[in-house]
Amino acid sequence: MAIEAKLQETSGSAFEKLSYALDDCMAAPIPSIIVFSGRYIRDDMKAKLISSGHGIEVGYENGAIADRYELLKQRIYIELGMNYFPFLRP
Repeated sequence: MAIEAKLQETSGSAFEKLSYALDDCMAAPIPSIIVFSGRYIRDDMKAKLISSGHGIEVGYENGAIADRYELLKQRIYIELGMNYFPFLRP
């Protein structure tokens, strides 16, 4: 599994870089996701990443990922065919 992380805390060319990252993920021969965060990522780019099925938005606070709903962990489990919800086992 490939995980690409993108953080955009300053204005710049995030839209272009994220578009290239999404193209790479879609062409990858293995499950791939883009984990992204940053106040300068435009809403339309966030929507494009998330709706593609490859993007996961997380928070970034004090130098660490803030993912209170564990979306990243859930997605990794799903991509690797692991059971994230052990209480649902038959």
